[in-house]
Parts: sequence; structure tokens; C-alpha cells
Amino acid sequence: MSAVLDKPRKAKAAKSITPETPASVFSAVMDGLRTASKLLGEAREIGDDGDLGERAMRVAHELLDGVIEKIAPNDEAMFVAYDVLFDAEGILCGVAAMHKGDGRGVLCQSAIDQLEAIFPDFDRLKFWPKEPGNAEPAAQVPTAQPARTAWGDDEMHEVNAMICEAIAVMRSRSEEANTDLLYGAIYAAQHAQSALALGLHNQNARECEDASAPIGVVCAVLDAVFLEVDDIALHGAWRLLDLAHARLDAAVSKAAA
Repeated sequence: MSAVLDKPRKAKAAKSITPETPASVFSAVMDGLRTASKLLGEAREIGDDGDLGERAMRVAHELLDGVIEKIAPNDEAMFVAYDVLFDAEGILCGVAAMHKGDGRGVLCQSAIDQLEAIFPDFDRLKFWPKEPGNAEPAAQVPTAQPARTAWGDDEMHEVNAMICEAIAVMRSRSEEANTDLLYGAIYAAQHAQSALALGLHNQNARECEDASAPIGVVCAVLDAVFLEVDDIALHGAWRLLDLAHARLDAAVSKAAA
């Protein structure tokens, strides 16, 4: 037998692996959130106010920055933050679908990729510590439910733009989704937008309120779509419509008070 083969080999030293801790993982999560926010900010700087997707990006940015401000390294806060970030990601997917191939689409997709990279850290079982007893409730993380605002054209035009962007998202996904339900949702959304546009033209809050029921119908139809199609961009459209619905009802109630 060869002396070379008989010679005992020196064992390689095992590499030291630093165990992950909630503090180290939370730091990486925050880095990912800040990077996503930076990319989204850059996307918003492309184009002008009122361009297609601008309002959707603003909503997503508000959700994302709200999480950055309020999130904490405990199980309850991470759970609530994940739900909010899922809404933000859905809205961004809608913008990316509308701007496929252009600068906004690329930057939004990069922000989505950042969120996707850190999402597995949010639901680690028995990893995050329990919420401290003296901490503020984790529900303080914003859920994007809009505050009641005074009636005004600006608010109604904002709602109208959100509906238009949701319609654009649904249209961009209609061919791939390939379901009659989605086309029905688009039709109902167009009806809601027309009703709101008429109220805006006539400067009549009650006529604007006529858009409320059709928006609710669209959200219900999209819920049915989700049973057939798993599409996060459509979830983003649903979220935009849900927010628009709440803002519309709040503004009309304020005007009637």
C-alpha cells in the first residue's frame, strides 16, 4: 500500500458558525425594510405627480415607512407588521405590473425582492420573544385605515385616482388570470369610477356616495377571484379599492355631519 495513502490526513478545523439571535436577525430585517423604502422613494421620483401608479406607490410607501417606525423585535409586532407589509407588497406588485419594463417597474420589483428576502424571518416559530408587558400594543403598527377627513375636491379626486389605478392593475392581470370574474370586477369598478366622476362634476357629496356600493361589490368579486387565482398584484388592487372605499365613506359622512 502506498505510503502516501497510509499517511493519516489532518482533520480540517470546523468553521465557527455564529448562532442567529433575535437582535441580529432584526437588524437584517430593518436593513431590508430601509433598502425597500429607499428603492420605492427612487421609483416615486420618476415621472410627475398624478402619473399612473404614483398614488399606489405613495400608499405602499406610507405602509412601509409606518412599519419601519413602529416595528419591534417581538412575536406579536412581527406578526402584525407582516400583514401590513403583505398589503404593501401587493400594491407594489400592481404598480410593477402596470410599469413592466420601465424604470418604475424595475425599482418597484427591486423593492418587492427586498421584502421577499426578509419575509421568512417574520414567522419563525418560537424565535421571537414574547411582547414585553410594558410595551405599547403591537397593533400600533399602521394598518392603513384612513382617518376621517373633511369633505373636499382634493379628497374625492384622490379616491377617484386610486380607483383608476386599481382598474389599471386589474386590466394588466386580466389576460394571465383568465377568469370571467375578474372582467366582472373591472366592469363594476368602472361603474364606481363613473358614479364618482359624476358626483365630482356636479360637486355633490351624495352623488359621490353612489360609488360606495359598487366599490364594495368589486372587493367582494375580487374575493371570489382569489379562490381561483393566486395573484398578489390583484391583492394590491383589492387593497387600493378597500382604502378608497373607506376614504370615500369617511369623506361623505364628514360632509353630512
